[in-house]
Amino acid sequence: MTKNRIVHLGVGHFHRAHQAVYTQEAGDDWDIIGVSLRRPAVRDCLRAQDFRYHVLEKSADGSTLVPMTVLKDILVAPESPDAVLAVLADPACKVVTLTITEKGYYFDPASGQLQLTHPDIVRDGHHVTAPKTAVGFLVGALQQRYEKGIPPFTVVSCDNLPANGKLLKNSCVQFANSIDRMLADWIAQHVCFPSTMVDRIVPAMTDDDVAEVLRLTGCQDNAVVPCEPFKQWIIEDNFCNERPSWEKSGAFIVPDVTPFEIMKLRLLNASHSALAYVGFLAGYETIYEAMQDDTLIAYLNQMMTDEIMPHLVVPEQAGLSVYRDSILERFNNPQIKHKLYQIAMDGSQKIPQRILPSIKACIEAGEDFNGLLRALAAWIQYTGRRDIIVQDPLAEQMTMIHQQAGDDVNALVTGYLALPGVFSNYFQENTVFKSALYDIL
Repeated sequence: MTKNRIVHLGVGHFHRAHQAVYTQEAGDDWDIIGVSLRRPAVRDCLRAQDFRYHVLEKSADGSTLVPMTVLKDILVAPESPDAVLAVLADPACKVVTLTITEKGYYFDPASGQLQLTHPDIVRDGHHVTAPKTAVGFLVGALQQRYEKGIPPFTVVSCDNLPANGKLLKNSCVQFANSIDRMLADWIAQHVCFPSTMVDRIVPAMTDDDVAEVLRLTGCQDNAVVPCEPFKQWIIEDNFCNERPSWEKSGAFIVPDVTPFEIMKLRLLNASHSALAYVGFLAGYETIYEAMQDDTLIAYLNQMMTDEIMPHLVVPEQAGLSVYRDSILERFNNPQIKHKLYQIAMDGSQKIPQRILPSIKACIEAGEDFNGLLRALAAWIQYTGRRDIIVQDPLAEQMTMIHQQAGDDVNALVTGYLALPGVFSNYFQENTVFKSALYDIL
């Protein structure tokens, strides 16, 4: 008998330490087929281990190993897009989950709309049976299910984006509308895209992690995934097909994810980004190292308490002070060596979601936003460094802005405010914001 199946797009470390764990712990008759949208490295590594691996939960008190068996295969999209479409179109696939990072959605952060003119999206519009992007694969598979009368799968975005389900649904409908208007209407009316909030700190694997598994089990696991013990998954109750009983493993199925996701984006994710940029400029390499600096702890505490928390409206069960304290505690885990440069990647895609909304709230309330501004300025300074490789879709443009601006701070501010998809008209035109940014730089 064919099992119920989840197909996951973007089968990196986070998925294997988060959604895969929740699915396995739910104990239902489900398995996961992973899809790598770019490279075969993860597939090759895991295939040598029959797709089995360990999750290594690390805390100050020691490590806990979780053997993982729920992942059954990984397909590499560039090698066989038809095989990916086939597994997505198979009636056994009831849920599709995604962790493809912000840039994998090809949306304009300022407008929230799909970038229909992006070369990858244009290409997929002409190659529906051999797509390249996640949106192309989702719509291509849904088109096959629509034409064959197969019920749709539920699409579950697990990336750190506000209203990620709504955003992904809008993108899929937009893309489908460029192919077949009736297909777009069917997707809009029948396919569910629940929004989610996910949380777990999952740093990159190190040789020490491999050695730890070998010491504990006697087995060589080259795909071990280190992480913190804490994990959280909030899922909107909005499904059009069967799903695992994720609530059995601690997930919360709720009517509205929005308050939870805003809380996480503006507190945890914003603090993570702030510490990455400010900490890197202070000479630290990891989150834990930066958290040994009392001045940076005080900085984060002040920013969260005075500039972010007053503007959040959250459910009663989400105590803000307790959540803030838990963030500082999690960052101070000596066993999690999360590199600052890894967190600093793709800042142009993260700043609009994590930092700018709280700055706007402070400006409109007539309150100080010095901590948030310091994080923003640190990002600008970080992206102008010549001694590192800045990993960001807009890296070339940011480098050019710094080169052309030189010591002219006004030119630097003007250049950054003009970056596509980062700063909305509100910030481009707000004199309070522009003056404050100029002063701090």
